[in-house]
Amino acid sequence: MTRANPAFSTCSFDTMSMGFLPTSIDKNCVVGITLVPTVFFVNDEEAGCLAAPVSGARIQDRIARLEKSPRRADALARARQRLGRWLDAEQRQGSELVALRMAAGLSQRQLAELLGTQQANVSRLEKCPGNPGLNTLQSWASALGVSIDRLASAIRSTTDAGRE
Repeated sequence: MTRANPAFSTCSFDTMSMGFLPTSIDKNCVVGITLVPTVFFVNDEEAGCLAAPVSGARIQDRIARLEKSPRRADALARARQRLGRWLDAEQRQGSELVALRMAAGLSQRQLAELLGTQQANVSRLEKCPGNPGLNTLQSWASALGVSIDRLASAIRSTTDAGRE
């Protein structure tokens, strides 16, 4: 594990502008959602402060362990919802599909399970949706709890952002 990053020692930075939304902080663990898959480690000496990312750690493994606890799974879902609302409010170009998924409190893996597909397919559609068929639109809209019009708008925006 890495030592705490001195730049973060005061914990006074705006975590949302960095794309990190903490959901809970205790002496040895910070649980949260990031826009970019990252695992953070908190040093005992720097309890409560974010440290530098831990290289080689797989975020999927960490999230899977956390989601085994109903309390932490609920905290992660609430964090995704808050981050989704923040992304939507910030109108981040190209992140509309991600914002819809997060606003529903779902990870890519969870959405994939609802859709009966693999996480990689969810990721691919979020990055470059192209022109999905009606069945895909209906499935996604139902899983996310949004109208097909809202989903189509997010897809158009994401596709347009990818062209720029």
